[in-house]
This record gives sequence, C-alpha cells and structure tokens, in this order.
Amino acid sequence: MHCLFTQEISWISKIIREYGYEDFKWIRPAILPVAHWVRMKCSFGCDENRKNASCPPYVPSVTECREFFSEYEKGVFLHVTSTAPKGKHREWAKGHQRKFLDIEKRVFLGGMVRAFALPLDPCNLCDDCPGTPEECRNSYERRPTMEAMAVDVFTAARRLGYPIVVKKGPDEPTDRYALLLVE
Repeated sequence: MHCLFTQEISWISKIIREYGYEDFKWIRPAILPVAHWVRMKCSFGCDENRKNASCPPYVPSVTECREFFSEYEKGVFLHVTSTAPKGKHREWAKGHQRKFLDIEKRVFLGGMVRAFALPLDPCNLCDDCPGTPEECRNSYERRPTMEAMAVDVFTAARRLGYPIVVKKGPDEPTDRYALLLVE
C-alpha cells in the first residue's frame, strides 16, 4: 500500500490551528478511496440530492474525481466532532464552511494556487439554496464535500486512525471530516 501520510507544511498547519482546528493529518490525496457506491448513496440516500448546487448531479464523474485527487501530492484531512442538535446543525456547519473557505483563501494567497477546500457538510452558505449551479448566489465559494466527490470517508477515516460510526439518532455526536488540498 502506498504511504498514506506526507510531510506537513508548517505555515499551513499554523493557519489551520488559528481557526481552532487541532485534529488533522497531512495525507496524500491519491490514497483516498473513491468509489461508485459512495456516489450512489449520495444520489439516492441523501436529502440534498438535486437540491444543492454542490451535490450530485452537479459534480464531476467518479472517474474524474479519482483523477482530480491524483493531481495533488498533499492534503489536510481534518476531523471535527459535531455535538450540534439536529435543529442547529445547519448553522454549526455553515460556521465551519466559512472558516474552511477562509483557510483556503489564506493558503491560496500564501502561494498555493491550487488550494481547494472540501467542507465537512454540503454547502450551507444560503438559507434557501436555489439548487442548481446556474442559479447559485455564491458560485465562487460553493464547494463539494468529499462524499459528493465519491470519497469513501468511512474507509478513509479508519485508514487514517480516526473514529467514525453511523449515527443512530439525530442528536448523537457525529464525526465530521473535511479536506484541504494544497499544491
């Protein structure tokens, strides 16, 4: 098996910590498991499908996703535990999406022109997503999740030594994961 981890870029780790994130690992994005079953679950098992401009069918094909990740040598796999109750999850996720977009921007301005963030939840920037890329009011900030990009986050988290379980109830804590690609 290829090496999962890569050497950190300390100035980027410092920025990530400035936003309050401590639990992250530097990885090789090409090792992420990309699978058709994830896309199927995204397309047929998620209530965001066809309602969110950053979700299927408005994302690249599974093959294109795999190729996309192979173009990067470094990425930051970030773990956050959500304790937000179901009615507050959207605001919680929106706050993290804003932070992650800020991190991406700072890393880009720091010289990593290929910086790209995949947030821990489908886009929550608008309270009422129009649902299509053509109507998106925040197209320059809209980002897909790893799941939308067909990443098997359960397998990836476990390979990287992180906890992850299926929630049994809406108010149970949940392990959420985001990815920052840098080059």
